Amino acid sequence: MKFDGMNVIVTGSTSGIGREIAYRFALEGANVAIIGRNFHKGVEASEHIVSLGRKSLFVPTELTDEQSVQAMTEQVLQHLGHIDIIVNNAGYLVSGAVTDISLEDWTNTWQSNVTSVYLTSHAILPHMLVRGSGTIINIASETALKGYKNRAAYSAAKAAVIALTKSMAVDHAESGIRVNCLCPGTVETEMFNNLLRYNLDPDKHKKFMLDRRLTSYLGTVEQIANAILFLADPNMKYMVGTVLTLDGGSSVK
Repeated sequence: MKFDGMNVIVTGSTSGIGREIAYRFALEGANVAIIGRNFHKGVEASEHIVSLGRKSLFVPTELTDEQSVQAMTEQVLQHLGHIDIIVNNAGYLVSGAVTDISLEDWTNTWQSNVTSVYLTSHAILPHMLVRGSGTIINIASETALKGYKNRAAYSAAKAAVIALTKSMAVDHAESGIRVNCLCPGTVETEMFNNLLRYNLDPDKHKKFMLDRRLTSYLGTVEQIANAILFLADPNMKYMVGTVLTLDGGSSVK
């Protein structure tokens, strides 16, 4: 097991992509802290990891609040002892062009996608630096790499995540910290399927998503988790400051 005995934090891991990432780490031997806001789903996810024979805890956290993130960090360190890997997965999407988006929506998008990465890294990096090792993986988006209609705030925030990743990699590589970034395309999650149900023309909207790509299918949570574990693999020490795309060819079409 590649991650046997390692301790992992996955933000936004009470459902969807984050939950799958957390489970996959546990299957590969890691202890995992579930971080999110949905209490019922968070406890359920943590209990599932414990059933696999790993240590786990769920910490309800407001990732845009410094005190909440600091309290989460202290609780995880107390329970697990140290942190080897952070996956900054939590995010928030609001649709609209610059002319449509309110300042409140812009601010919430920026805080949820960028400030959350900063606060989590700001709180945990000092502990990694003391140990002289650690891996941080930030999740951006295909929208950070190419213009997409009605994604102004989200695209800008996710592009900032890429820039932050590169800056963190440069700042901390000499201290034994690897920082990388994953840019996923549209993934068929429970949330995505629920959004389709409320769309006036679900088939047309899904075709629109598919037409963006070179593939005839969308991504899956399993594929995203595979990429995250690849980036986190202790044998991939030469991979630093990398921006990995997993979007069905959307960024090159």
